[in-house]
Amino acid sequence: MVLSINNISKSYGNIRALKGVTFHVPEGSVYGVLGPNGSGKTTLLGILLDVLKADGGTYHWFDNVAPHDARKRIGSLLETPNFYHYLSGYDNLEITAGIRNTDSAGRERVLRQVGLWERRNSKFQTYSLGMKQRLAIGAALLGSPEVLLLDEPTNGLDPAGIAEIRALIKLLSSQGITIIIASHLLDEIEKVCTHVAILKHGDLLLHGHVNEVLLNEDTVEVKAENMPLLLQTLQQMPGITAIKETDSLLMLSCGDVAGTAAINSYCASRGIVLSHLLLRRKSLETRFMELTN
Repeated sequence: MVLSINNISKSYGNIRALKGVTFHVPEGSVYGVLGPNGSGKTTLLGILLDVLKADGGTYHWFDNVAPHDARKRIGSLLETPNFYHYLSGYDNLEITAGIRNTDSAGRERVLRQVGLWERRNSKFQTYSLGMKQRLAIGAALLGSPEVLLLDEPTNGLDPAGIAEIRALIKLLSSQGITIIIASHLLDEIEKVCTHVAILKHGDLLLHGHVNEVLLNEDTVEVKAENMPLLLQTLQQMPGITAIKETDSLLMLSCGDVAGTAAINSYCASRGIVLSHLLLRRKSLETRFMELTN
């Protein structure tokens, strides 16, 4: 386990920013910490980086490595970095490495990682928004961290820039880097995250593998020639928690054991041939809105 968070609490005066938050981040995961503004995401990242002190609870990096040693293994982007507009990306990274007391020899490696090697000598002011953000992530990658913490990495980007950052996150994850992302852009996070924790006003509403979080919200559409018989049959099938009838379809709410293959097999064994079978999974955004409203 890369990170264990246990009952973390934090208040600012009368405002309780975090209320006993507990979850664990597996090695190699892309973990999304999701919530609207004011939910406590940035406060949590600040505590994990030892920028802020929690009022209560504990957290442990890398099976309880000392915080100072753990910090050397973590790269972070908590706010927009101050790059010099008149300097190249290559020279900006040299300055960043000096400020962080990190070896600047890794500049070529990180520029290749973030896809900016061919533009290394271009001035920062000539970069697109997506390229600027990729350079910022490249700066966080100096020192070859095992974990990358990103706060709102696609905030303010246009669709092309968002797509660039999404592709970069997937690439870095494929290289074995564990990534923790705080964001309110739920649709984008859904496309890259393996795990998710949802916060609202400091409360942890839900956490786990993305597929597990969404599992109970699956809906399966089915249709057969004999609809009354299909309805009667599926009412007896274990794992189907609710059935809604429409003009031409049955909409099934399914539990863990009632996937599309199980439904098809169950019907076939009872002489029913399905002419329509479709899984409709709610997006994380829909699930989030239902939880937080």
